[in-house]
Amino acid sequence: MVQSFAVGTVTALLMVAASAVGFFFMLLALNGFSERQASPLIAAYTALAILCALVAAVASGWGAKALARAANWSMWAAAPLAVVGACVAGLAVLFVGCFLILLVGSSLVR
Repeated sequence: MVQSFAVGTVTALLMVAASAVGFFFMLLALNGFSERQASPLIAAYTALAILCALVAAVASGWGAKALARAANWSMWAAAPLAVVGACVAGLAVLFVGCFLILLVGSSLVR
């Protein structure tokens, strides 16, 4: 139980750090938008980043436990695979979501 919590915590911290870097790139992409136009897009990205971090943390904790049980591995072997897999999947969703948010936001600009 403690190991899966630690795996989820590490995954959540990595996702938050990567989301912060993505946030600054999002701010660069929003250059030229007014504050009124950019505020909902920033809120949508923040909500997506929080959701991705939470889902990736839960998935990595569950995945590490399931992998250790199914393959008869120790948590030391299963945890890095679960963290990397959940972070890659979460960042892929965040990356695609960021582009969709920017696409929808730029189409609504008049």
